[in-house]
Amino acid sequence: MPYNTDYLQKQADRYVEQLINKTVNGQIVTAYKSSLAVIKKEMAVIAEKYEVNGVLTYAEMTKYNRLNSTLNTVIEELKNLNRTVRKESIALAGVAYEESFFRYGYAIARGSNLNISFGLVNPYTIKAAVNLPFSGLTMTQLFERASQETIWKTQQAITQGLIQGTSYGKIAREIKDVLGTSLKRAMLIARTEASRAATQGQLALYEEAESDGIEMTRIWSAALDDRTRDAHGEMDGKHADKDGLFHYEGSDPAFSGMTTEGPGLWGDAAMDINCRCRVYAEVAGYPTKYRRVNGTVQDYMDYPEWYEKYGKKKK
Repeated sequence: MPYNTDYLQKQADRYVEQLINKTVNGQIVTAYKSSLAVIKKEMAVIAEKYEVNGVLTYAEMTKYNRLNSTLNTVIEELKNLNRTVRKESIALAGVAYEESFFRYGYAIARGSNLNISFGLVNPYTIKAAVNLPFSGLTMTQLFERASQETIWKTQQAITQGLIQGTSYGKIAREIKDVLGTSLKRAMLIARTEASRAATQGQLALYEEAESDGIEMTRIWSAALDDRTRDAHGEMDGKHADKDGLFHYEGSDPAFSGMTTEGPGLWGDAAMDINCRCRVYAEVAGYPTKYRRVNGTVQDYMDYPEWYEKYGKKKK
């Protein structure tokens, strides 16, 4: 297949997406598994020492400050977990921004046969982008709020289990469920914020390219599958205005009149969380002719056309 801007931009997009998935499904999941193992080990030691007839009782655990000591150990482990996950996620967002900037730059330059190069990205620019509170909270604050909720629910699982005379095994399962829910939330935050940062890096590249005289049109591209939000499916193929803003003019009145520079930047959780849309630049003289549809390259079609041909109603 010939190298064109559309193809190369989608290659850049796939690389960044794989990078995000590797960290979210790798380091973050591993951190949670490690913390769960530490907490279960702590609870197993306590159970071996203080269980009476197979039951850990509240009365037995409140002796000699045992309960407070156990809770403090568990809480400290959960705080360490939050620090680890937050650090990994912030680093991932920074890398996503930078990789997006340079890989889309390569796509624009090579795909358009233009002899141009782009400078280094200022680290402070990346840091500022990663820390922007698009949802009303910074990434650090999002993880801190999630961590506090996990700590509270874990304390609740342990204390209520003891009061009810629950076995160690049941308490351990309750803790596992709490951390499982917490993991899903952490993955969602990490993925959403990294994708948002990637969009910002991509837009920064487009702005630099346009300042160098490259004429381009920014086009919204939704994921062609049944998991795509209806509102985002309606955005597919729409062009940004002269100020680089996309306008929602679809059928959902809840989003009527909203504008954004790109996916993940609406400032509305219902539009931003776990968004898989992207923006592509169509360089003047290099129109988009093809699109990857259901794993194969086909003539270009937008989301409504895809849905009519392949969506749920056709299954």
